[in-house]
Amino acid sequence: MKNTEREKRNSVRIDKHFVVRYMTDIRNKKWDETIAKNISEEGMQISTIKYFLSNEYISCLIKIPFRPFEWFELKSKVIECKKLRCKSKESIESTYITRVKFVNMKMELKNLIRMYIGWFLKKRPSMATFKGFVEEKKIFLAKCPFCGAYPHP
Repeated sequence: MKNTEREKRNSVRIDKHFVVRYMTDIRNKKWDETIAKNISEEGMQISTIKYFLSNEYISCLIKIPFRPFEWFELKSKVIECKKLRCKSKESIESTYITRVKFVNMKMELKNLIRMYIGWFLKKRPSMATFKGFVEEKKIFLAKCPFCGAYPHP
């Protein structure tokens, strides 16, 4: 998103693509995998194969790069869902851009998203601050299976 465009969320969002799963069929617990276009502390924009009504609630699973081996579940409220269109303004079959707002998010996950956004924007907390946060919250950080290092904030 360009900085000149009107910000629809109350917090900073970053244009960062990452994998998201969302539930398409609650009765059968069917999940679909997609790519998020952007994220903020309050919500994200994803592409979906299903049209969702505004104010509909969906479950999403996301991975935060600081904790790459864990999926975090988020309850999300659909703000807007519209057909994806190509540059010639033609709609693309069965593909929607869905904006969601996170609902009742745990503070630990909100802090992880906040730290990730800060890191991505190069407003990194110091390593001492990061380690203090990890120790205080008793967060488990996974080591890289290849080099054995912990992720840096």
